[in-house]
Amino acid sequence: MGAVLISILTARWATVYLSVSDLAEYNTIIAYTTILLTILNFGLPDLIQKVYTNSEEKNQRYQTWTAMLILRFISFLFGIFIILFTYRFSGSEDIALVASFFTVQFILIIDLHYRSVCDAGGRSWQFSLADLFAKVLAVLALYSGIFWLGLESSVWFLLTCLAAGYTLSLVIDIVWQYHDTKLAKPSFEIVRIQFWPIILLSVSNIMFAAYSTTDKLIISWLGLPDAALNGYVNAYKIFESALIIPGVAIPMLASFMKKRYDTKIISSLSSAFLESKKIIPYRFVFLLEWWIISGSIGLFLFSGIMIMGPILISFIDPNNLYPKAYEALPWLALAALINPIVVMMARFTLFFKNGEKLELTGTFIIMIIALTSYLILIPRYGIVGAAISTALTIFIDLIIKLFFINLVTKDSKITA
Repeated sequence: MGAVLISILTARWATVYLSVSDLAEYNTIIAYTTILLTILNFGLPDLIQKVYTNSEEKNQRYQTWTAMLILRFISFLFGIFIILFTYRFSGSEDIALVASFFTVQFILIIDLHYRSVCDAGGRSWQFSLADLFAKVLAVLALYSGIFWLGLESSVWFLLTCLAAGYTLSLVIDIVWQYHDTKLAKPSFEIVRIQFWPIILLSVSNIMFAAYSTTDKLIISWLGLPDAALNGYVNAYKIFESALIIPGVAIPMLASFMKKRYDTKIISSLSSAFLESKKIIPYRFVFLLEWWIISGSIGLFLFSGIMIMGPILISFIDPNNLYPKAYEALPWLALAALINPIVVMMARFTLFFKNGEKLELTGTFIIMIIALTSYLILIPRYGIVGAAISTALTIFIDLIIKLFFINLVTKDSKITA
């Protein structure tokens, strides 16, 4: 909950202390750099979690870790090169500002490698604690700079504080996770073996980037007022903040779920149920347990957004400069209801052979649906159309993931 509060406080600072135009520039730059970093992600955090989940051999882990870090820094150089030619798509003419935001967010991407290690080891709380501590200091710097030091609020000041917080979080994780992330001679044999998974996940990330944050850019490109864009981003911030909770828990739970699957373990309650209902397949009961867990998380998020969302929006925007945020919120709450189940099933499927191929297929279908819905609904309904598109896309993604989970488990014999 602390991470949620910090996210809300950061959004409030940006809404209150940045001008309408500066806030719109900040929001579109973030959308642009997020798309770029998603494209350049290469699925490396997922592959790291896969290796650390499926292998206990330390030298293999270290070699994989080192190889993935090398690929990550190569991706940074690619990103800077792309920015030189495409930065105007961010809606800003300041290339230095765009490149700086990209660099600061790149620090977060490196830190995600450490999160993957924590998730695989069932220690997500360690990453979350380091992340929370660093962000608390960043938010304190933001508010103290205005109230006590009398500094002028600007996008550059916001960027500086975020950079300090992200860097501190990375340093803490480097020290804390040192024993699991030692550098070794990189095994490019491992990279060769993982070549096609990397390619498949990279293409998946390109397609994911094509729809995941383009709703904000489309709102800007269609010429909707800056106030509409800022209102949508404020509502979306509530949605994103709520997803911090499953974002912390579900990757770790997915690794735990895969280990229980491999060892053919189900709960004692399910065992008793199976004894009385012998006609029901074991794998169905195993998956049902995890659907209930992730669905319960989704119900909690939906209730929280519907009850607390309007209060949080009024806190973020005390002057009610962006009232459209309230209209988008219910649809984003529906998206939050479904999202934990989708993420759980996606993570679990990825651990299986051909999981990357299924991820690619599903992402392609969702990209087409999402972009089509954006282009139809946003011109007609504005930011509410964007929120409806988000909920619709996640619902269809749920259907696809349930189909995929059936494919990867249909030949399994799970016993009580």
